[in-house]
Amino acid sequence: MPDFDETFVYGKIDAVLTNHLPLGTRVSLFIGTNSSTIFEDSMVVIGPFILQSAQTDDEGHVSEAVNSVLTDSLTSDEIQIFENELIYIAPKVELLPTGEGGAIILGNDYISITATARLKVKAGEHLWEDNDN
Repeated sequence: MPDFDETFVYGKIDAVLTNHLPLGTRVSLFIGTNSSTIFEDSMVVIGPFILQSAQTDDEGHVSEAVNSVLTDSLTSDEIQIFENELIYIAPKVELLPTGEGGAIILGNDYISITATARLKVKAGEHLWEDNDN
């Protein structure tokens, strides 16, 4: 493989976050190479992003989820994470306080995160050839 810095130009993360909880949340995505310490020594942290609470009915139960679309870029240093054979991605979700009435979370309430990463790569006729041969 050629020099990683010379090959990969930039990266971009696109995500759709769906909040079906009756309270707001703060969401971050951690990307690292060690699943057991991902929150302590992640090479890349995307966010945090604030999600508004879902719409609720008079009883405080969720009647409609709220979707948020986000885009974040990766620096050339952050792109280096993709040089590893194995990476882990873990969300960190913080529940934000509600007003005086509190919130009732039911078994069908959830947060959904769907994300894709795009990398811009320089390509050339001899870029991927083994220089040792």
